Amino acid sequence: MSIVLLHTAVSADQQGQTVPAEIKQYLEQRGLQITVTAADVKKTGYILVLGTANGDKVAAKRAATVTAQRAMVSLLAELPSSKGKAGKQVVRTPPVTKTRVSGTVRRATPLFSYYDSLHETMYLLLQKPVAVP
Repeated sequence: MSIVLLHTAVSADQQGQTVPAEIKQYLEQRGLQITVTAADVKKTGYILVLGTANGDKVAAKRAATVTAQRAMVSLLAELPSSKGKAGKQVVRTPPVTKTRVSGTVRRATPLFSYYDSLHETMYLLLQKPVAVP
């Protein structure tokens, strides 16, 4: 008899995230706001998202970057474009629907990152300038 233990080293969760005081302070000092809808993008001229992930510092930073890029792609897909509309590829697998994202978002710049060592959580702000037609 053999026992296999699987341990998840990193988890990334975008839903219900709380913004730590360090991130709020950074945003307030620079007059920035996290982008939630396409209307926010049209108003501000940029997409600013917060990626979060749990785990050791290096792995959590990678996962937070992926989480932020997924959030950014989701907002980009809602914006009109001169070349048409960005598309999401949705794969339906019972009982879960997954969204597949590949590649990276061009000209997306990490603005600020903060690692909470007590909770082993990485917070990463990622920004992309957007020209909305």
